[in-house]
Amino acid sequence: MSDLGPPLSLKERLRAALAEDLPQGDPTSEALIPEGMLALGRVVAGQELVASGLSVVEPLISLLDPKAEVKPLCRDGELMARGEPLCEIRAGARAMLMAERVMLNLLMRLCGIATLTRRAVEVAGGTQRVRILDTRKTTPLWRDLEKAAVRHGGGVNHRHSLSAMVLVKENHLRLAGFSFSQVVLRARELRPPSTPVEVEVEGLAQLEEALASGADRILLDNFPPQEVVRAVRMRDDFCRRREPRYPDQVWPVELEASGGITLANLSAYAQTGVEMVSLGMLTHSAPAVNLSLEVEPLSG
Repeated sequence: MSDLGPPLSLKERLRAALAEDLPQGDPTSEALIPEGMLALGRVVAGQELVASGLSVVEPLISLLDPKAEVKPLCRDGELMARGEPLCEIRAGARAMLMAERVMLNLLMRLCGIATLTRRAVEVAGGTQRVRILDTRKTTPLWRDLEKAAVRHGGGVNHRHSLSAMVLVKENHLRLAGFSFSQVVLRARELRPPSTPVEVEVEGLAQLEEALASGADRILLDNFPPQEVVRAVRMRDDFCRRREPRYPDQVWPVELEASGGITLANLSAYAQTGVEMVSLGMLTHSAPAVNLSLEVEPLSG
């Protein structure tokens, strides 16, 4: 097992993001804004949105002005109307303008994910019917913030990384050369303690074998809604007739629908009886929301 070392801290990532945008400073602000000027800034919603990412504002602006003060005006997960401010910043005017683009880029992205997730949860009929999951299709290095945004929108996080669970997919089966039962048995023997085991299937024939394998979850990959309904009935019938194969196995076996699911067909999937629907689009296709930074000079 390779040791890649610990992930970069939030401060390190923010510092790198600022360095990308300020490789040689900000000649515009340095030419036009007095060095000691203070400013008051407000991040304002340009549309209805779900707030997310407010925790990045203070550490970001503090890298440029250690004396900066940030006052959140809402909570992550709160629905904001157009024209409402998300937070208030008191800092050096130059620092605020230098941080503006990086700050807004992050907030627009994170609020966009939270807003899209809220919409998906609403379309699915709420979390009482089915859990709306994200995937690992996230922006490299920003996964923790993007997955937090999914939670702020009312969604549920799937595995945070490859290390978090055993998820046997088609390529694993091809390369391992084992049957479902052999793969799950080996995975259970070698997994870290309490790590769940999920198996991906691509048809009802594979589902029968996967149910008998002892998996905790089964991922129904690219099943149309009517096939998902049949899969749920097969699972329910199987679990009525059988006992868990392993003492710690999740029972009844949980089903997750994934692949080709959009807001247009999500309602149909949510009504099939599966426990989970995972949507890559929550993070890979969420549109950025409209945010702006409004600033004014402060005396003193």
